[in-house]
Amino acid sequence: MSPDRPDIILINCDDLGYGDVGCYGSTVHSTSALDRMAPEGMRGRGTGLENPRPLTAYDPGHPYIVAM
Repeated sequence: MSPDRPDIILINCDDLGYGDVGCYGSTVHSTSALDRMAPEGMRGRGTGLENPRPLTAYDPGHPYIVAM
């Protein structure tokens, strides 16, 4: 790859919390591949995104629609 064009790896996981990855301190789950990549790249520490599904009747854990 060209040095002026960075490699980008986007990892999208459902139900993965901040503390579920070893590079953030988890000792419960084995995430050795992610832990090896973390020091060489950029790690996110927060996001403004949220799953909107619990706000609808499509989530079995929330059988009502929340007024926004």
